[in-house]
Amino acid sequence: MEKLEIRDIRHKLVAHSIDYNDKQKEEVLSFVPIRFDMGGLHLNYINNNDISQRSVNLLSGINEHLDLMSDIIYATLEKIKKTLYKPNPDKIEEIDKGLEELRGKRVDGHVFKHEDGTRAIFSPVAGKI
Repeated sequence: MEKLEIRDIRHKLVAHSIDYNDKQKEEVLSFVPIRFDMGGLHLNYINNNDISQRSVNLLSGINEHLDLMSDIIYATLEKIKKTLYKPNPDKIEEIDKGLEELRGKRVDGHVFKHEDGTRAIFSPVAGKI
């Protein structure tokens, strides 16, 4: 998680904007956001020490974070299925259905549940939160 770009941006602009400790350069830096574009979720900020400017795409950072969290959830549930629910195929099927729905929703899909218990997952667009 420490390597996520969105985490680095959070530290630079929110938590430690005037006292960011750059471990690679071994110096304390300060950062200021200069423009936030809601249309594309782009953010520009300045490093006050050397007046360099950087532009980042917050949407890609958020999606990177969500992908990692999804991977952790899937890996955890796979482990739970193999250890706790190995003798319970009904519970394993329930977990698998939930994960399938989560994957569909993750790519801006919709889950339609019918009265008879069947469901349909519709995923029209990939790449969104």
